[in-house]
Amino acid sequence: MKNILSMLLALAATSLAAEPVLIATDLSNYYPGYVVLPDDTVIYRDADGHLHSMNPAEPSSDTIIKTDWNPADHGWEYCGQEGLLRASPDGSMLLYTINLRVPDSLQTSEDYVPGPAGVFITRPDGSGTRLVALSMEVGSGPDFQFTRSGDRFYGSPLLQCPATPQGMLDHWLREEEKTEFQGYLVDPTDGSRSGGSAGFLGDGFTANPWSDLAACGSWPPNLIADASTGETLLELPYSEDMPWGIIEQWVLPNAGLSRDGKGQLIRWADGRTVHNPGAEITAGGRLADGRYLLTSGYREPLLVAWVDWETFEVTVTDSYPGIGALMDPMNEAVELPSGGAILFRSSGGLYFAEL
Repeated sequence: MKNILSMLLALAATSLAAEPVLIATDLSNYYPGYVVLPDDTVIYRDADGHLHSMNPAEPSSDTIIKTDWNPADHGWEYCGQEGLLRASPDGSMLLYTINLRVPDSLQTSEDYVPGPAGVFITRPDGSGTRLVALSMEVGSGPDFQFTRSGDRFYGSPLLQCPATPQGMLDHWLREEEKTEFQGYLVDPTDGSRSGGSAGFLGDGFTANPWSDLAACGSWPPNLIADASTGETLLELPYSEDMPWGIIEQWVLPNAGLSRDGKGQLIRWADGRTVHNPGAEITAGGRLADGRYLLTSGYREPLLVAWVDWETFEVTVTDSYPGIGALMDPMNEAVELPSGGAILFRSSGGLYFAEL
């Protein structure tokens, strides 16, 4: 098997030292729990829901971000709890969720109105914070992603009501329908909606990090769609041979890894597939130059390699012992925009490693 042979040969010839440094602990259980901005600034959420900012090369720079939004000023009660965290591609906006509570003064004895998850937009310094939408803790949600243009975000669930306590009350009691709040695409500046029904996103979706494609549908996902337009590009019938859906892991802007009864394959958005003739590949991240970080969940060492997805041939360029054993298989590593280092999560800890 050519891919295995090339990996072993490179591994024998290369063994570079990279000492991982633990730079943050007690990260939120919402994966990944951190984002990296274009200037290398790391924003993360701790298990108490606080937002932090730091220079990853100087962990002592860690500071808590104070947002300028007070729930009581807008009629809400704050429940706290950790939640989602995303960043716009240009780094100018953060999206995060916190649980809110409808005040007792608005509750009725007939039907208790549960608290929603508020979807907030803020700047990286905590200024300009605004509540733009309401969601709920249900299924795999809430989950939201920015489009690659950064002018909208999408996700589910999105409640079709104003982001106010009264709006939540009316929505829950079905006393008023708000057609202007239909649509799965949200403008982060004012919360306005577009794009029609979010039904195609389903209960869980996997967004592509390099394009607006998403693996979506019901669970497991059986659609590949352009989330910026709602256009379905590929739909497959459900199959027991596809246990994790149409795409398990995106590896290219238009293709991702999956499997069928014959084993691992790569599937392009146009439906074309190529089967892996050798050992399964797990990409633990992708570098800006197109090389991949190859690991298989706490397995040593971490390999940096080129992968020809037309043949699954692997050409290893570097090997880093001491990293693979720490890397969480649920979370891909992220290269710093300036290059030369990666961040990765291990359980509740965030690590920095130079390459």
